[in-house]
Amino acid sequence: MNDSLTVGFDGLFLEHPMTGMGQYALHLWQYLRDQQQSVAAKLLIPGSAPGEVRAEARELAQTGPAAPAPARLRKLSWEQAGLPHAAFHGKVDLVHVPYFAAPALKTVPYLVTIHDLIHDALPDYRGSMAMRAYLATVKRTARRAAMILTDSEHSRQDIHRVL
Repeated sequence: MNDSLTVGFDGLFLEHPMTGMGQYALHLWQYLRDQQQSVAAKLLIPGSAPGEVRAEARELAQTGPAAPAPARLRKLSWEQAGLPHAAFHGKVDLVHVPYFAAPALKTVPYLVTIHDLIHDALPDYRGSMAMRAYLATVKRTARRAAMILTDSEHSRQDIHRVL
């Protein structure tokens, strides 16, 4: 019986490998995947993930339900329903969300990476009422994370001050 920790990895941004978040998620997932001797890593992806993401996942994936079509609704649906579902069915002990948003429903502890709080620094990033509501939800979930990782001392200070 293997008593190692099973870490679920939120693979949503693997669908967009040419973006900054996609690159971060891709390289972090590849590292975790290659560490299978010391960490049991399981990729958590939406059921409607593109074929190349599924091929990358191989036997290490646990899919959540397919999400609605519009990109923002699909992302929100994955974050709040699909990811907890995949984490539960994937029997993971911890989920790493490599970006700002964690689910409100906490089925397991979450480790969240927050790269910056640009939406607090620049008003244009939080313009619409829907975006402000989303950011308020995300801030609450980030506060409940078991751990927050960040890229810089400046971001750490912002996170400590704002969250």
